[in-house]
Amino acid sequence: MMVQGQQVSAMVDTGATHSFLAERMVTRLSLRVDKHTSRIKAVNSQAQAMAEMAHGAQISMGDWAGKIDLMVVPLEDFDLILSNDFFISEMVIMMPHLCGLFIMNERSPCFVSGHNVAGAKS
Repeated sequence: MMVQGQQVSAMVDTGATHSFLAERMVTRLSLRVDKHTSRIKAVNSQAQAMAEMAHGAQISMGDWAGKIDLMVVPLEDFDLILSNDFFISEMVIMMPHLCGLFIMNERSPCFVSGHNVAGAKS
């Protein structure tokens, strides 16, 4: 997956309401961020203030490209987490049996192959 024309490590999370970008990526991707007053709560943790939001980040994967808003948060294992806000706006169907996503929006419907880390054999 590409953000602002640069390769990033991404994960899809059907349990998340918003899409997230790792704080460390903001400078690398030359994104403009705005202050934000939302709070974020992860499982088994206290709610924390979420300080920044990157609006209109250009992302692409496979034949699909578009702009999305990303909440800037501390992330360790991935650079980007795509969530329900993206799935709903772009009409995405997860297809785990094919290890990919089917994007059904009218602008550029396509299938995007993924990589199933959970199903990888060691």
